[in-house]
Amino acid sequence: MWTMGVIPLGLTLEMLVSENSFARRLEKQMDFDWLINQVKPYFPDAQDRTAAPVRALCLVLLEHLEPYGLPCGDKPFLASIYENWRDNNAYMWLLQGVPWDIPAYQALSDFGDIPAFADIVYPVADKLPPEVLRGLLTHVLTNCAASRIAAEYPDQPLYYMNSLPNGEQADEVERLARDYAEQFYQEIAAYRELAVQ
Repeated sequence: MWTMGVIPLGLTLEMLVSENSFARRLEKQMDFDWLINQVKPYFPDAQDRTAAPVRALCLVLLEHLEPYGLPCGDKPFLASIYENWRDNNAYMWLLQGVPWDIPAYQALSDFGDIPAFADIVYPVADKLPPEVLRGLLTHVLTNCAASRIAAEYPDQPLYYMNSLPNGEQADEVERLARDYAEQFYQEIAAYRELAVQ
């Protein structure tokens, strides 16, 4: 594991992410051009996969679909994401950047002070209607299910969805997209409420 944004001599971030990484499998299902076009009405400056809504979508999917999941424990959701992105080469590779390259992270002093994640998740929560996020999640989850991306544990959606008939699989994709979108907005609202106390 490398630290402080310094890659050991002779290595690249691409080289540090194994070919069987879940992030690589997920990336194959992300039609980034399509996603950018979908969010353009809400984020006119979105040019590539590093745009806030695309990164936020990747983080939501990693939170719920990564076989090992994000260990939130007693930490706020956003702090847990920061910790995983900071320490996980595959997350950095998928999101096309390291946390300290993102302006908001430069102000992060500790996990109790996250005005922090504002560059990525707050704009999405403020500008992207829940039904749009739900549609984006449905699109990617449908691709994942159709491609039979496997997860390692029975309670992970990409494990049990593979055994469902097509109709039931489509229903489950819709349910998951709705639940993940609702959870995203609920977590942001809860964090904002916590931050002003």
